[in-house]
Amino acid sequence: MPFDPRSAKRLFHRWFVEYNPLYFASAALVLLGVNLMSHELVERSAYAHFAVAGIAEAYAWALIAAAAWLMRLGSRRPAVLLALLVAVYQCDPTLYTETCANLGTAGLLGATAWIANFLAKLCGLLWALRLRMSHSCLAVATLGAAGLAILPRAMPELDETHRGTLIASWVFALFAAGLWSQRRVVSRVALDAWSETVLRRSTRATWAIWAVLALSHVGLWLSELGVSVSALVPAAVLLSTRFMHREAAVWFTASATLAIVATTMPGAFYATATFAGVALALRALRQPTGSAFQRAERPAVLRLLTGSLGCTYLAAWTLFWTEGPWPKHVLLLDVLFACVFVGLFWKLRARAAALPLTAGAAHLAGRMGLVLLPSSALEWGVTAVVSGFALLAAAVAATWHGRTVDLGSPHADLEQDMDESVPRNGSADAGWP
Repeated sequence: MPFDPRSAKRLFHRWFVEYNPLYFASAALVLLGVNLMSHELVERSAYAHFAVAGIAEAYAWALIAAAAWLMRLGSRRPAVLLALLVAVYQCDPTLYTETCANLGTAGLLGATAWIANFLAKLCGLLWALRLRMSHSCLAVATLGAAGLAILPRAMPELDETHRGTLIASWVFALFAAGLWSQRRVVSRVALDAWSETVLRRSTRATWAIWAVLALSHVGLWLSELGVSVSALVPAAVLLSTRFMHREAAVWFTASATLAIVATTMPGAFYATATFAGVALALRALRQPTGSAFQRAERPAVLRLLTGSLGCTYLAAWTLFWTEGPWPKHVLLLDVLFACVFVGLFWKLRARAAALPLTAGAAHLAGRMGLVLLPSSALEWGVTAVVSGFALLAAAVAATWHGRTVDLGSPHADLEQDMDESVPRNGSADAGWP
């Protein structure tokens, strides 16, 4: 078969200009090299990791410079590939921040410098690609970088339960900030339809890369510190409410999560109650509608914000609860939240406020001995039987009361359609007498 130079040129252009594998090979070799160097040099000096991490940061800046140059040449596709490699290097693949946690003051200064360099590289990458990001993008990225730098220093001072709570709190805050915000990235220059599609896909790929690598750091922390992955389950379950269409599903998820955590992990209950309160508030104020967000209708807002306040009360009440029966009531806390719920019920006509107010008062009365609770199987049986008769009477009363309510004919719409189909002269057929 004769050699076709034009086909060879097209093949070369496709594989070494549009989809150049040498970029990925270069990034992989540098990452492999700095990790091999770190294992060898750290044995000689713990501070040698600063030099190794500096090589990785210098390479990331080289990627940014190359992306800027390619953009100015009009080669956007290779520039986007380099930007995705920068996204990988942004998430500390050399585990520099974990090492800084063990280096005292020098490590603190190194972690601070890493956060500053993270933000500088982010701004440099935006300049290189001629992009502009929203404030929500910058906030989510900064929160993620701060967690990677700060949490490894804070966790050694805590016990296992509080380590799990700290990690779960950061994960919940980071992913909630990302899931309930639009995080817009737009071009500072005009783009055609295909370029807009590439920008949208690249942005999604960047967030996916950051999410996976952030969770990789979390997995490392859990394994190194002996923290069970179950500490993250309540946060993950409550984050899933972002994708629930029905308000009832959000309420059920929050309630079930609180009930399960209260019986299985009391030490994590206050954090879970905080997560549930945030999830309910976000549902009220940032209800997802496609790619945007809007406030829910007023009745739903009142219900959800009341539930959020109730979860906040539970979090404050159980702050130091780790095991055993529920903690004692704090009078000042009870009075404060009682005033808030009474205000919601009285001023805003939020009927849902009566539920946490009544539940809290009933529990307080039981703890104070004002209400005698069943203490044996016989007493619980009598209580169940009496409650069953009471519910039967309530059901019959509701049926009796509802019989007088005029809801109209169940076939009213059908009858109206039939009436409209009859001619105005009163006959269904012009020839009918």
